[in-house]
Amino acid sequence: MMPEKMRVTRDVAEADPRQAYFDRLAPDWDHTGPDPQATLARLRGLAGRLGFRAGLDVLEVGCGTGQVSGWLAEQVAPGRVWAVDFAPLMLVQARARGLDVEFRCVDVCVPGALEGRFDRVFCFHCFPICGIRRRRWRRCAGV
Repeated sequence: MMPEKMRVTRDVAEADPRQAYFDRLAPDWDHTGPDPQATLARLRGLAGRLGFRAGLDVLEVGCGTGQVSGWLAEQVAPGRVWAVDFAPLMLVQARARGLDVEFRCVDVCVPGALEGRFDRVFCFHCFPICGIRRRRWRRCAGV
């Protein structure tokens, strides 16, 4: 069990239509969503620019089924990855991968839903869904 790095201050709202949408897609996401191999190839190509290195603690926002979570964990080991998503059934798929990653159900679109300090915050494929503006990201990053 990982030490407490973050604290969830608000659970995901029950009647969130985004959550229901992604929960419906979760069982087949790895076959019908973004191609996992293409995503990992793209990340490998960007690895030098992303600034990940051994020992960093990373928050992955919008982890979905965990397609990228394992790659992130490899990049920062022995550092840790905390991965969050607002769709519980996506997280069921992610946890089934058996990765050394802490998965939590959190909606980061809700101000104050999550507290914690991380060396990097990684958000891939979820900006259109979250609609998070630059100002809120700066607040999350403490910039």
